[in-house]
Amino acid sequence: MKRIYHFIAAVLVTLLPLASCNKVTPDVGGGDEQKPEVVVPTVTLTAGEASDNSLTFVLTPKDAQAARYAVYKVGEALPTVEELMTPTSGKAGTPADPTVADTYTVNGLEFATEYTVVAAASNAAGYSELVTLNMTTAVPVPAVALSLVSVTYDRVEFKLSTVNASTAAYVVLGENENVPTAANIIVSGTEVAAGEATYVAAGLASSTSYKVVAAALDVNGGNPVLSEALSFTTEERVVVAPSIGDFYYSDGTWGTELDATKEPVGIVFYIGAATEFGDSESYYKVKDGSSPMGEIHGYAIALNDADPEFVNKYDVVEDGVWWSFWDGNASPTGVSIEIDDFLGYTNTIAIQQNCIMLKKEFANSEDSYPAAYCATRGYEEICPAPAQSSGWFLPSAYQLKYIWDQVYFNNSGNLKGWLENSFQLLGDKATPLYRPDAEYWSSSEVIDSSAHTYRAYYVSFDERQFQPGFVAWYNKNYQMDVRSVLAF
Repeated sequence: MKRIYHFIAAVLVTLLPLASCNKVTPDVGGGDEQKPEVVVPTVTLTAGEASDNSLTFVLTPKDAQAARYAVYKVGEALPTVEELMTPTSGKAGTPADPTVADTYTVNGLEFATEYTVVAAASNAAGYSELVTLNMTTAVPVPAVALSLVSVTYDRVEFKLSTVNASTAAYVVLGENENVPTAANIIVSGTEVAAGEATYVAAGLASSTSYKVVAAALDVNGGNPVLSEALSFTTEERVVVAPSIGDFYYSDGTWGTELDATKEPVGIVFYIGAATEFGDSESYYKVKDGSSPMGEIHGYAIALNDADPEFVNKYDVVEDGVWWSFWDGNASPTGVSIEIDDFLGYTNTIAIQQNCIMLKKEFANSEDSYPAAYCATRGYEEICPAPAQSSGWFLPSAYQLKYIWDQVYFNNSGNLKGWLENSFQLLGDKATPLYRPDAEYWSSSEVIDSSAHTYRAYYVSFDERQFQPGFVAWYNKNYQMDVRSVLAF
């Protein structure tokens, strides 16, 4: 019996080391093998640079096996995640690297436009959320350029071209003048439309160097930029003496042929200074009265009367104007009382001075000198005289008479042109002198035997008269037409 116990004990001793070397850990997991966890992917967008036609951004995927992106204008319908990630959906985005953050650029976009960038990723677990990023393309920098077309003695023609601009403007400067800022040119220069067009700057001095500079604003009306200066020198002017019937223009030039690029303001009726009729260059100053005129090239008569709009505006009757108010003790105003002189300019100055002495101002009213006022300040409002001329004045009796006798119809045929023909060429831009009921006040007055001046001279151009073209006198408070003249 003891041998059996000893045998069992020996066996147990032999097996104990083996048991300790083969320890088994209990299965607490239910008996199935554990699988690794799959994470839903994510994606982020970070804004980069924006040009006027492209957007750049960084797309960062995480835990992704695929990624895509697309760009839409704000307001357009965005795709779903499934549409963006499905290549055959019709709204599939552009593939992106799903393993690393990378920079992407979308080109061909419209400038100054807000867009939405969309992105998503996917893996075996499914789709990420649709991520969005709003970005706006930049406003393009405008550009403006000038190129020379032609130059004459008094004008320059140039082409102005803009790109990516909403508006532009230009200035003409002397050669040594400082160029203003682009913003100042936009405010104070000559405004022009964006695009490409040809422009003319007139009234320049001959044989003089100038430069044109332009500025432009971007499509949003900001970011003013300057052009390169366009330098040029005007040609030397060859002054050609005027001819009877020539057109006199608002820029102080004249010509026999009607220039469609200029604005005619008068018709030449006498050449040079009329010294043979008592006039003198020394009597004249330029329009603003600041300096002597110097050489007189000739005299021109206005294209139209003081029209009804002006007459009504200043409370003067429509059918002509008075020479002056009725003064029972009328004394001479200091004007010429002859009917053979060309002293309309000095007559008009005398009337103005007399008016100021009596009325304290030279104003337009029936108790003043409305004919002289309409001929000068009134007509200047309707049709400004060139700065280098004498300015408009009320002609003398003989200045009007001379027009009728010598140049209106050119009956003698010994002159280069005639006024009637020039009036006809101007069409509705001018009102002929010779027409029904046309009777014109002159600046010459009549002194009676008592040294009173109740009356003034007028000249008839009335085609209904049996023999128009005569000089006569009438009471000053009678309504007649007014036609201005000037010396140049």
